[in-house]
Amino acid sequence: AGSVARFLTSGYKLCEVTMNDELVSFPNEESKRMFRSNRFLEFDLEGTSAHEGANDLVYETGDHARILPMNKQSLVSDMCRCLNLGSNQWIDVSIEDGPALPVSVMRVGDLFAFEFDLATQQNDGNLPLLERLIKVACSLDSWNEKAIEELRQLEALVERFLESSDLVFDDGSTSEALLREKAKKKAISSLTEAFVTIPSFLAQYPLTTAKLGLSDIIELLPRLKPRFYSIASSSEMHPTTLQLSVGELTITHKSTGQIREGVSSHFLARSTPVNGVNTDEMKDEPNAAILSTDVTKYVRLGITKSTFRLPKDYSAPVIMIGPGTGIAPMLGFLQAREKAQSDGIQLGPCMVFFGCRAEQDFLHSERMKNWAKTGVITDLQVAFSRLPDQPKEYVQHVVSKHRSKVWSMLSASNCHYYICGDSLMAEDVFIELRATVMAAGNLDHVKSFEFFQKMKKERRFQADTWGVVINRDVALNKLIEKKYNQAEAWLENIIDD
Repeated sequence: AGSVARFLTSGYKLCEVTMNDELVSFPNEESKRMFRSNRFLEFDLEGTSAHEGANDLVYETGDHARILPMNKQSLVSDMCRCLNLGSNQWIDVSIEDGPALPVSVMRVGDLFAFEFDLATQQNDGNLPLLERLIKVACSLDSWNEKAIEELRQLEALVERFLESSDLVFDDGSTSEALLREKAKKKAISSLTEAFVTIPSFLAQYPLTTAKLGLSDIIELLPRLKPRFYSIASSSEMHPTTLQLSVGELTITHKSTGQIREGVSSHFLARSTPVNGVNTDEMKDEPNAAILSTDVTKYVRLGITKSTFRLPKDYSAPVIMIGPGTGIAPMLGFLQAREKAQSDGIQLGPCMVFFGCRAEQDFLHSERMKNWAKTGVITDLQVAFSRLPDQPKEYVQHVVSKHRSKVWSMLSASNCHYYICGDSLMAEDVFIELRATVMAAGNLDHVKSFEFFQKMKKERRFQADTWGVVINRDVALNKLIEKKYNQAEAWLENIIDD
């Protein structure tokens, strides 16, 4: 399993990737622009190596997988070149302030591949590095036009960060904090949209970077953090393997054209090389020997427990809503229902709402259609948002079309409701659910609120959602406007009641 086995930490095992399938079809260039890659992966939980004292990896249906990604080899090589270090150069590292490294003696390339985040941060996490660069630039031995220009550019970047934090507004209104936050985000964006990786940023200031030591980088760069994914398999059906459904995250910054890749999703996408060697990744990389030929076949994987659980009574009605990769935990639930059905257990009704752009990214379509035929799913509804000559339709719109069906299930005292995906989507769906119980269930505004509060208290209303991190400024403005409109509607409803 190569170098990666030396970089295991507590709670992780090194698991082999046994499957990595593309779920989306890309018949032409237009489809590549319209859809994003989605991978369906499977891992062997038996593991080839484990951190000393680590327990076997055991999960329950509905849990989360923790993935410790690794940086691309080309990015590691770029970082080594910036610092004029060889990837195969051995070093002895001791960290006095912060989490210890799994090993103390390692190669430079391994350190950057497995331990440090080489992407620029979409918060103020790069400010310490900027400040250190200015300090180094001020102490350069020789001053020439290039050195002066580097210092000027660095100072301008830091000033934007600091000025955004010191903004003062005369009106003293509650919008002050929001305006300050907006200014800060703009300052951060000026850096992150121009430079998506640390090596590309450092390469802009070669004279200053040449004076940086490896100790500076170790002190100032954030560590690679685990990424969490809803497990897309059932422990009842697959006790020794684990499946994930992962969308490959790629963002093109409109202001600069720079492409930012999700560290973990792209790592997982390239995790099964041909014949054990990812030839595209290794090509033209003189220091590629730092990674063993099998390294991309193995993943550092851990399990995080969740409270997202199916009812123990399989006859209870369930409603599942999961557009896109939000379908992941529902796949585990549906596998569990399939296993229960094969064991002769009577299944209750199961209504599934899925959302996608078109047939090409109808993820796991064959499996879901088959479950609909066998009764694992009793009602499958799909919202398509990009069909030719058709209006955009999202899951909340499909819920609205089937209010009587949804209410007939929700009104059962043992009904369980599950939703997974983007938190803004989940709020839109909840607004529609409120409208559904008010219209189909004839509940007033207060009673509808109490209805869902009761479901939540009895743990029959469960959400596995995540916030918007990409295009944060746009998302934040939309969220503020949305919250204001919701509050306004709430007051109007109370007055009407």
